[in-house]
Amino acid sequence: MAPFVPASEPLLIASLPMESRDATLSAFEPVARYLEQQLQQPVHQVFLESYQDVITALDAGQIDIAMLGPLPFVTLHAKNAQIEPLVFFREASGKARYRCMLVAFADDDINIMKLRNRRVALTQPLSTCGYLGTNAILHSEAGHDLEETIYSYHNNHEAAALAVIAGRADVAGIKDEFAYNYASLGLEILAASDWVPAVGLFANSVQLSEDQIVRIREILLATPVQEYANWGHFMQYGMEAASYTDFETLKHFGDPAQIPLNSGPN
Repeated sequence: MAPFVPASEPLLIASLPMESRDATLSAFEPVARYLEQQLQQPVHQVFLESYQDVITALDAGQIDIAMLGPLPFVTLHAKNAQIEPLVFFREASGKARYRCMLVAFADDDINIMKLRNRRVALTQPLSTCGYLGTNAILHSEAGHDLEETIYSYHNNHEAAALAVIAGRADVAGIKDEFAYNYASLGLEILAASDWVPAVGLFANSVQLSEDQIVRIREILLATPVQEYANWGHFMQYGMEAASYTDFETLKHFGDPAQIPLNSGPN
């Protein structure tokens, strides 16, 4: 492991708001405490309301490390090459990758080929499984895109899934983990995207030195199973090193610059 190099205090970290505020903070808290213990310095968790807020804060150096999905990272790295991948969090499968799912309520008997002018619940504009991920599924499986539907943003995966269950949307685009978690409440999977890189941690290399980044990465990769098994549900399967080349497969989803920031026409 690299020699100890003191970092600026405190280290500020943030997670994407994939769930409610309380659920997001609770899931990420063990990671913050572990880093604090290993680095022997305060680590403060910052909650930000939107994916764009997290991207903006990491870009501006208002936070040092952020948990990002692949699309938020690609979006940010396109304008700031100083954002460096640290680690990916493995999925329950043991692989550092996942898929976006198009889901419906099973009792509604939704036909994926007949989604024009139907209500589509999305997470956030810059969520990987939001506009671009869901649009890629529709384009591949239904022969049309989101602009021919009535799509709306629901802020996170949990809310998008619940919109379908509650009858406020006909289908939703969400991360595979949430599709599986809500299957017991009646969600069924209509289609899936190609594999994309897993959620990971990313550092601002202007805020942190290369020695600090190396040390943090090594600490995370050396985390024992008995430690990370108690982390939030999407971080409890271990980590592996992340690199820039892992994001090549995301290019076919489309251009992040073309993502509409507001819900479609009602």
